[in-house]
Amino acid sequence: MLSRDPVEFVVVARNGFTKKLYERACAEPGTRLRVAVEGPYGAVPSAKAFDRVVIFAGGSGATFAFALATEWSRSATGADKRLEIVWSMRDVACLQWCEKKLAMLLTDSRVTVTVHVTQSRQAKASLVDTIPTDSVDRDIEKAVMSPSLPSSRIAIETGRPDVNAVVKAVVETSESTDRVLVAADGQGLIHQHLPSLALPLFKLAVRHHRSHSLPSLSRPPSPTRPTGQAEELPFLRELHKSQRRFPFTVDLPFPTTALLGLLLLLVLLVQFLLPQLPLPYQNLFLRSYPKPAPLSCPPAPTYNPFIQDLYCRVPVYKPSSIYNKSPRSMALAAAAQRVALEFEYSAQDVNRGVYEFIREMDEGLSKQGATMSQIPTYVTAVPNGTEKGLYMAVDLGGTNFRVCSIQLHGNSTFSLTQSKVAIPKELMVAKTSRELFAFLAKQIQKFLQQHHGEHYNAHVERRASVFGPPHDEQIFSLGFTFSFPVQQSGINKGTLIRWTKGFDIHDTIGKDVCALLQTEIDRLGLPVRVAALVNDTVGTLMARSYTSPGKTGTLLGAIFGTGTNGAYVEKLDKVTKLGKGADVDNSTGEMIINSEWGSFDNHLSVLPDTPYDHSLDAESNNPGIQMFEKRISGMFLGEILRRALMSLVDDKSVPLFSDEHSNQNDVHSTTNIDSDSPLRKQWGLDTSFLSITSGDSSAGLKVTRQTLDNDYGISAASAEDAEAVRLIAAAIGKRAARLSAVAIAAVVISTGKLGDPQDIATTSNTEVNEDDVVDVGVDGSLVEFYPNFEEYIREALREIPEIGAQGEKRIRIGIAKDGSGVGAALIALVADKAMKGDVTRPAGGVEGFLGSLWSALNRNLRVMV
Repeated sequence: MLSRDPVEFVVVARNGFTKKLYERACAEPGTRLRVAVEGPYGAVPSAKAFDRVVIFAGGSGATFAFALATEWSRSATGADKRLEIVWSMRDVACLQWCEKKLAMLLTDSRVTVTVHVTQSRQAKASLVDTIPTDSVDRDIEKAVMSPSLPSSRIAIETGRPDVNAVVKAVVETSESTDRVLVAADGQGLIHQHLPSLALPLFKLAVRHHRSHSLPSLSRPPSPTRPTGQAEELPFLRELHKSQRRFPFTVDLPFPTTALLGLLLLLVLLVQFLLPQLPLPYQNLFLRSYPKPAPLSCPPAPTYNPFIQDLYCRVPVYKPSSIYNKSPRSMALAAAAQRVALEFEYSAQDVNRGVYEFIREMDEGLSKQGATMSQIPTYVTAVPNGTEKGLYMAVDLGGTNFRVCSIQLHGNSTFSLTQSKVAIPKELMVAKTSRELFAFLAKQIQKFLQQHHGEHYNAHVERRASVFGPPHDEQIFSLGFTFSFPVQQSGINKGTLIRWTKGFDIHDTIGKDVCALLQTEIDRLGLPVRVAALVNDTVGTLMARSYTSPGKTGTLLGAIFGTGTNGAYVEKLDKVTKLGKGADVDNSTGEMIINSEWGSFDNHLSVLPDTPYDHSLDAESNNPGIQMFEKRISGMFLGEILRRALMSLVDDKSVPLFSDEHSNQNDVHSTTNIDSDSPLRKQWGLDTSFLSITSGDSSAGLKVTRQTLDNDYGISAASAEDAEAVRLIAAAIGKRAARLSAVAIAAVVISTGKLGDPQDIATTSNTEVNEDDVVDVGVDGSLVEFYPNFEEYIREALREIPEIGAQGEKRIRIGIAKDGSGVGAALIALVADKAMKGDVTRPAGGVEGFLGSLWSALNRNLRVMV
C-alpha cells in the first residue's frame, strides 16, 4: 500500500488474481472496480519520533517505505532531521511505479533516495541502446528519469546495497542525543539481517557516543563456512571479533548461561507438557482433587469449558480450565443456567397439559363460548390424492388478494397458476362492501381472461345462445380463503364478525361474505361459483392429505409459524353443539373442526408462566387471551428471549454483555450495547434470531456474535456472552416444541387413531405398517426452520403413556404448503362433490343438454328441500 489517504496500491502481476487484474487494467484503462479492504494487521512504530530514519525496501516493497516516509515528512519537525530510503530493484524502470509519490517526498530537503539496480551490467545495457559501458549509472539515470524527479536528489547505483556500510554510516554521523530508526519492508536479504543488527547496532551506538570515535576495526579473513549457511555481514564480524568491552557489559561464564537455559526449558516443560500427561503423573506435581461425579449431560459440539458449565448441572473439573477459576465466567454461566431452567417443561407437565387439552376439546364440541372454540367447518371429507379436476381459489388474507387455479392430476400432484394484486388503501375503508367485492370479482375476471381465455370466451358465447347459462362442467368451483373472524354456518356460508388488519367497512359486519362475492361475480357473468369458505389451517390439512404418501388420509393440519392453530377430522356425532337441524352432509360421518387452539388454557391452570411470559402478556394488545399461542408462536418467542436477556443485562451482578477490561473478552475489546439497540425496545428481537443462534455451529459462535453486532447493536460480544444467549434461546425454543407436542398428542389420543393404549404399550414391532400411520400435516416457519423442532416434539410424544415409543413411530409429520391455495381448491372440490351427489353428466349434444336440465332441476329441488 503506497498511501492510505487516498488508499493507493502498487500491485506486481504474477499469477492468479494479480494476473487477471493486470489483464483487466490493460483491456479497460481507467475502469473502476468495487473492492473490499481488510487490515492492516499489527503496528508500525511512528517514524516522527526519530531523528535519523533509514528505510530499506526491495521491489514493490517500496510502497511500505514511501508510506512511512510520507508520514515522517508530514509530521516530523526539525530541519536537522534526516530520512534516507535505500530502494533495491531489478529494473530502473520501477521508478515509474511511485513517480508522483517520490516527487512529492523529494520536495522535503531532509529526504534522500538511493536506488540500487540489481540487474547485471549487460542486462541493464539492453534497456537503453545507447548506454556506453563506462558510464552505466549516468546513462541509466538519463534514460528513465522523469522530468518531475530531481536527479540531483536520487542516487542510482548498480548491485545490491551494502547494509553494513549504510547502517554504520548512520551511526557514525548521528549525534549522541539522536534517536535512530532502521526499518525494512520484510523482503529478501535485508529483512534477514536487520534483526541480527539490533544488539550490535546498540553496542556500536553506545561506544560511539561515549568515546565520540569508533575503534579501529580490522577485518579478519572470512572463516570457512558450511554450505547453505547465511554469510555474516562484515559489520557484524567486526563487532563479534572486537576484543573491546563496554564498561557496563557483564559477561556471564558459559556454565551459568547453560544453567539459565536449562531452567527456562524446565519451566516450559512444566507449563505446556504437564497438562498433557496422564492424570496419575499429573498428581505427582499437582495436589489431588476429588474425582467429580459422572454427568448425564449432552456433549458440547466443540470442547469449551464455559459451554460445559452451561450444559451440565455440575461443572467438570479441568486442571487447565481458566473458566473454572474465573468468578466472572462462573457468575455468567450460573445466571444463564438459572434462566434456562425457568423454561424447562418436564414430562409431568406435558402429560398434565395433554389431559387438560382433551377436556377443553370436548367442552368446545359441546357448547358455544368455550375457551377452545372448536369451530365446525362443514367440510366432511378429506382427499386421498386420486382427485382430478380444475378448481379455483382466492385468498383475502391482508393487504393482498391472490387468485389461483389448481389442476389436480390424480396422483397426489398438482399444477398451480396464480396472480397477486395489492388492495388499494381506499377500498380497505370503503363506504360500502360492494366497492371492495366488485374489485375482487374484477381481478377474478382478469385472471380468467389471461390464463383461461378459451374457457372464458366459450362461456361468454354460450350465455348469449338460446340455451341460456352453461351447465356445471363449464363452471369453476372456487374456494374462498377469508382470513377474518367469521361465524360460519355452512360450507359456503359465513357472516363477518369484525374487520382486522386495517380494513374498516361498516356495512359488511353481519353479512355473508361468500354471498357478497358471488353477487359481484354474477354481475360480471363469470363461470365461477363460490363453493367453500376456507380457513387456512383447514386448507393445510387438505393440502397435506392430497399430497401425503400412502393410502391413509391426514388426521391433523397444524400451523406453527407467526401464529399457531390446528384443524382435525372429528367424528360428527361428537359435535353435539350443531344440533339436529344443521345443514350438514353426514354421508362420511366426519367433519373437520377448526380448533382455534391458540386460546387453550387462558386461565393458566397447566401452562407454564415465567416472569417473562407474564410481562409480555400484560403489555400485549390482548392481555389474558391466546395464552397458548403466546408461548409457541413466532410472533412472541423473540420477545420472550429479549425480556429474559434484559433481565440479566439489568442485573449488575451478572456480567452479560459487560466487561471490566479487554482481557476479559476473547476479542480483546469490551462489549457495548448501543443506546438505541433493538434489544432495549419491545418486539425488537426477531424470532428468526432464535433459529440462528440455536443452529450456530461456527467456531466461537461467530455467526451469533456477528448477528448481535449487525442487527442488534451489541458490539464485541464475547464467546461466553454468545453461549449464554444460545442456551436461553434453545430453552425457549425447546419449550415451544414440547408445548406443540401437547396439542398434537391430545388430538391423536382424543380421536383414538392409535387404538387401545395398552395394545400400543405392549407391542414390540419396530416396523410400522402403512395402514397404521397417523398422518399430520404442518406448516409455518418454526417447524420448518427452527433446528430440531420436530425432534423435540417427538421426544415429548414418547413421554406420554398413551403414545409411548411405539405410538410415536406411527405418527408421521410432514410439511404441507399453500393451504390457502391448494387447500382451498381441494375444499371446493369436496363441496362440489357434496352438492352434485357425485352424479356423472354427459359431455355435450342433446344428451348433454337434457343432462344439464335434469341436473339443474335436481339441484333446485334439493335447495328447496
